[in-house]
Amino acid sequence: MWVLTENGRLINLDHFYTVEVTGPQNEPIVVAYGEHDATMVLCSCDDEEHGTEIVRHIANALENGVKFYNICNAK
Repeated sequence: MWVLTENGRLINLDHFYTVEVTGPQNEPIVVAYGEHDATMVLCSCDDEEHGTEIVRHIANALENGVKFYNICNAK
């Protein structure tokens, strides 16, 4: 699945092995981790709960066979 990140980068999630919420509590972000220590910030979020909801939206899109996903739709 291709994802358009919050900052306008287009990435292929096939090259990443996990998506999670990270960062300090006052500035959490949703990131994708890939091979060779590749890390891509998908978007910022309000708090950990909001970030977890964004990750769920991405997982549902993957499960439903979505080919292109604009991260702003989850925000």
